[in-house]
Amino acid sequence: DAEHLKHFDPNAMGGFEPEHLEGFDPMAMGGFAADHFKAFDPSMMGTFDAEKVEHFDPNAMGGFDADRFANFDPNAMAGFDADHVQNFDPNAMAGFDADKFANFDPNAMGGFDASQVENFDPNAMAGFDADKFANFDPNAMAGFDPDQVEHFDPNAMEGFARDHMTKMDMDALAAFDIDQVVHLDETAKQGIGDTVPEFAEFDIDVRKEFIGDDALRLGGVGSFEDLAAQLFSPTVDTESGDLTEMGWDEPFDDIDILDSESIDIEILVDEISDLMPDFEGEISEISQIFGFDEMVIE
Repeated sequence: DAEHLKHFDPNAMGGFEPEHLEGFDPMAMGGFAADHFKAFDPSMMGTFDAEKVEHFDPNAMGGFDADRFANFDPNAMAGFDADHVQNFDPNAMAGFDADKFANFDPNAMGGFDASQVENFDPNAMAGFDADKFANFDPNAMAGFDPDQVEHFDPNAMEGFARDHMTKMDMDALAAFDIDQVVHLDETAKQGIGDTVPEFAEFDIDVRKEFIGDDALRLGGVGSFEDLAAQLFSPTVDTESGDLTEMGWDEPFDDIDILDSESIDIEILVDEISDLMPDFEGEISEISQIFGFDEMVIE
């Protein structure tokens, strides 16, 4: 039983064969400490099933490294709960692949923190569905990076709430593509819109999904850097829709400022002020990009 196993010398673990572990009473698993698990040969992990795993002492989880987790039967993951998960060594997370994550109980996801998440294998992200993502602690979302985000299943995005999105790193948010974003709950989209100061690093289709066509002139949606590059390009063609593709809607074509050497600053300021009232900060940004020394809004 657990009391007997507790008194085993950790160095004796190397003597166990698979058939020994397979015959252990699941209730006895609580007797193993971290030192015991560390002493097991990694290949032995495949003998633990979900019933045995659920009786592991949560404080013993530090005994599993990436190599040992990699050797677990994916079906055994169902035995881990949130208490187990929160005691996993962050450096051991690389041992989990998509099949293993897919077999976790969704409720166990709440045990992961950001330090563990940042060590997930990007290729393992397909193992998370909407139900699993919904159970993540919002604070753990800070651990996801762009490489991991790019591998999220679009259908799994439905599990994210506003709090999840507001806790993510800006670079990770910018890695979402339109196929993923369209599956976000509206409140989750609003969370991104309220958190991200400007959308220059986002794909244009994603920018439009977050902000909507009616607000394409607002700061950070149509990128001012993109606009400046287009307006001063010798090949720019405002009739071709170049600016529209970059997030500026068609009425901007009415501003005749294609020739940078003949720009009337006063007219330009009036035009921009009419288009974006109360956006003095954004207009100041334009002045810096275009190289104007001073722009005065009356």
